[in-house]
Amino acid sequence: LVIFREQIVGAYEFLMRFLGYQNLP
Repeated sequence: LVIFREQIVGAYEFLMRFLGYQNLP
């Protein structure tokens, strides 16, 4: 469960970074 949670956090962080880069002008 700990590893599963780390994977979710990592995926969420990657998604936020991806969206952040897309929003850059």
